[in-house]
Amino acid sequence: MYKKISVEIAKFLFKLCLAAVFIGVFKSYDFIIAICLMAVLIYDFKTNIFKRNKTQWLLFIGIIITGVIGVTAEFWGVSNGYWSYHGIERDFPLWLPMAWMLSFRALYHFEKRLFVAIPNLNIQSKLGITLIIAFTIPALGEMITIALGVWTYYWPYQILGIPVIVFFLLTILHLFVFQLLRILSQKYGWDDLVFGK
Repeated sequence: MYKKISVEIAKFLFKLCLAAVFIGVFKSYDFIIAICLMAVLIYDFKTNIFKRNKTQWLLFIGIIITGVIGVTAEFWGVSNGYWSYHGIERDFPLWLPMAWMLSFRALYHFEKRLFVAIPNLNIQSKLGITLIIAFTIPALGEMITIALGVWTYYWPYQILGIPVIVFFLLTILHLFVFQLLRILSQKYGWDDLVFGK
């Protein structure tokens, strides 16, 4: 069991680092990044959502909600001078909506693989694992992109370029979406491994 968990964590961290480095290296070509991320999103919608069982709609709903909240937060943060993006001629990179949506997709698939590797988890255990993932994983991706000059936070009390408050805000966002989808899963009887009992 521990070997399988370690393999899943290593695979996920490799993909996360690869995506963050890709965005960092090509930050000045935000249109190209946007096209690449959109292609991944369309492929995922086509293969993993629209052609599978109805529980995959939970993934779709989570992707959309995370995208909407994320983009709203970006407009708020940049407009108020809390952070800014570099290497582009506009305030917001074109890839931002897709990055937010794909972040939920990535966390969902990672949690699903972990929950398969760890048998007999109840909802409290799943929530605990989700809490740890939400507090650490998004911040790691941000640390890499910040180090590569994609954007800068101007809030104080930072850890490797990320304000402490951002750790909590990202965690709250993911837990909010998790709880909302768990409620939908129970209401409609959708037996989803991540959001089910």
